[in-house]
Amino acid sequence: MALWIYLRQRLTPILELRDDSDYFVLLKWLYAFYGVQLKTKRVWLRALFLLYQLLLPTQCAIWLYRTWAAAYVEHNTTLALSLLCGQFALTSIMFRLILLLLSYNQLQPIRSYINSRRFLRNHTKAQGLRQRAFRTNNILIIGLMAYGTMNFLIYEASDLQWHDIFRMPPYLMQVNRPLAWTLQIIMHPMTMNGLGAFIASFLSMHTLLTGLQAEFLLVEFSFVGLLKRVEEQVLQDSTVDEPRQRLLWETFNRELGICVREHCEVVRYVIRYKETS
Repeated sequence: MALWIYLRQRLTPILELRDDSDYFVLLKWLYAFYGVQLKTKRVWLRALFLLYQLLLPTQCAIWLYRTWAAAYVEHNTTLALSLLCGQFALTSIMFRLILLLLSYNQLQPIRSYINSRRFLRNHTKAQGLRQRAFRTNNILIIGLMAYGTMNFLIYEASDLQWHDIFRMPPYLMQVNRPLAWTLQIIMHPMTMNGLGAFIASFLSMHTLLTGLQAEFLLVEFSFVGLLKRVEEQVLQDSTVDEPRQRLLWETFNRELGICVREHCEVVRYVIRYKETS
């Protein structure tokens, strides 16, 4: 029971959306963990993170060398074809990561809009829709991070790094053992950072779309309840028939304008997302 209470307290900031919550807080942690993006003013930390970001391209280059070695040095066609298939996958992941990095700043206005939560901010329906999107995204992120970690642990426990697919060529071990061990160490975390970059490229888009969907549903809710809200406001503000009729149209025009403007705002960000992705 005490453990459950402790876990609940720790998980509350990433499962409960509050007024000061960052909608993308867990995604930012995932970005940092898998070498996508890190916001910091410390120069030394940025330099280390840049080296971490270069890990995947380096692994891709080493894998290409291993494919060449298997084909032209060891003359192992079966292994070379297997490595070539892995090369395609690793190269695709690297380019997805590059595209994610290039589009990061272009998508920042969309993240800022979703994080502002200004439309119907204090309405119960708005809080419910945004809370559901926030929790859904974070549960998915936690689940996929756990999957990536478990995958890496299985890789470690079963010593797959010494399988023919993952180990350095035997001839390199004989010719230049220090270099072979260096390359082996660089390739060692590939199943962690490579799979992580692949997951992050999809989660980035999914998180944005889930947030925009919540805003769209909120706009739909505002249109559906427009007449009811107008009637309630008019009944509260006027008791005379003639002013009430004029107030009805003024209130209706104002509320309709708010709904239309917000709808246009969401559509604008959806178009921006489509153009960027």
